[in-house]
Amino acid sequence: MNKVTSILLFSLIFVSCSDRNQKKQTVTETRFLSGISNDSLKIRTEYQLVKTITASVIEYEYLSKIDSTRNFKAYYNKSQSELVLGFTSYKKEEINRLINRDISNYGFDSYVHIKPEIDGMGPILFNHKYGILAIGNPLGPAAAFTDYKPEFNVIYQIFEKLY
Repeated sequence: MNKVTSILLFSLIFVSCSDRNQKKQTVTETRFLSGISNDSLKIRTEYQLVKTITASVIEYEYLSKIDSTRNFKAYYNKSQSELVLGFTSYKKEEINRLINRDISNYGFDSYVHIKPEIDGMGPILFNHKYGILAIGNPLGPAAAFTDYKPEFNVIYQIFEKLY
């Protein structure tokens, strides 16, 4: 075996072993999606949130209980404090923009596009322990993901913080 081949083989074995040894923690929680458009509640459905936590990244997988076409994933890069939703990256713009102890003991920060898009979603209210609280959508209903079915005034309070 030549030197280059043995180095490549060693690297491949090392990388695959370190991937297997990386500790993962999986947490499953319930979220309720509420959508609001023109000051009225439009959508209300249940989601299952599956969080997969590693040393460097947290993956949030939102699974709709009634329509799998509405499933989506988001990723949080811990070292860069960057949130990725779909193919779009978001950065923290404002710290602790929303604090609501009924939802979480941690404040929700506002995340905005790293490369702004005219028709893009955002801002997103997020904290890495809870996940996504709300997503602004200038072209359609905004969405909030709470861990209980809140009254309209709580949902409205969340959406006020988006814009």
